[in-house]
Amino acid sequence: MAPARPPLSVGLQLHMTAEDVDEIVAELQGKCEFGYFATKDRFSPFLPADGPVTSRPGITMLKCTLHPWARREDDFDRFLDANPGLLSIEVPRVRDVGLVEVMISSKVFDAAHADRIKAWAKFLRRYRRRLQSGAFVTSVRTGAGAYYRNAHATVRALAAARAGTPLVGPNGGTRFEYGPAPGISRPDE
Repeated sequence: MAPARPPLSVGLQLHMTAEDVDEIVAELQGKCEFGYFATKDRFSPFLPADGPVTSRPGITMLKCTLHPWARREDDFDRFLDANPGLLSIEVPRVRDVGLVEVMISSKVFDAAHADRIKAWAKFLRRYRRRLQSGAFVTSVRTGAGAYYRNAHATVRALAAARAGTPLVGPNGGTRFEYGPAPGISRPDE
């Protein structure tokens, strides 16, 4: 038996706001179909995307497909199998620790659907150009930190940080300060 092929995937971790998700939906409108999910921990019924994410407080995940939905609402894994190559967008929320880093990603397990990953990879490359990249990331517990050039944030997320909302990692244990690498001066300085 031939070894199983690894999944084909693409992803982007970033700090963004719910308004940024609405902007992505507006940009992709007419190019794909959208659906909301009320939780990412267990399967919830598929909800048609009939309004902006910012108007749906219980929504934690947005899925979009380049092809018509194959609705399988009985099990999340079966739903994913029936809809390969979905773009998943975690809906960001401000928690008690700050604005949490989220993920935009897509994965397929069958090379026959590789075109879907290529389409999302192209979209994410274009989207990444709009982001501030590079942050000094510090552990909340130990204070240890390092500069990560692959940390990304939207303009709205950076504005939230300037207004006093901390930008934190998925578990809240790290804090992000976006800017150039240490030792590199900013053009406005």
